[in-house]
Amino acid sequence: GYLLFEQILHLLLIPGLDMTRVVITRFILRIKLSKPDKNHMHHRLLKKFNNHTTLGIIFLFICPLNILSIYFLDYIYLMILINIIIYLVAIKYTYSK
Repeated sequence: GYLLFEQILHLLLIPGLDMTRVVITRFILRIKLSKPDKNHMHHRLLKKFNNHTTLGIIFLFICPLNILSIYFLDYIYLMILINIIIYLVAIKYTYSK
């Protein structure tokens, strides 16, 4: 009953990517890092979908590949890469009108 570093990384990947994207965006736009905004992924998804759909989308980002990574440790880096690509596509989608 333990998790490998890669599995922990995979669990925290989407929130970590989102936090990094927001910090870089604020830095580029010279916005105080402590100033709240609605630029996080869940806020962007809430603009397009209702609460339940947004929660479902975030669940689908995080859970399926994380569960698979428990059983297929040899492919965990591939799953991490797939999760990064899915995140980037989702962010791109939320920026489109």
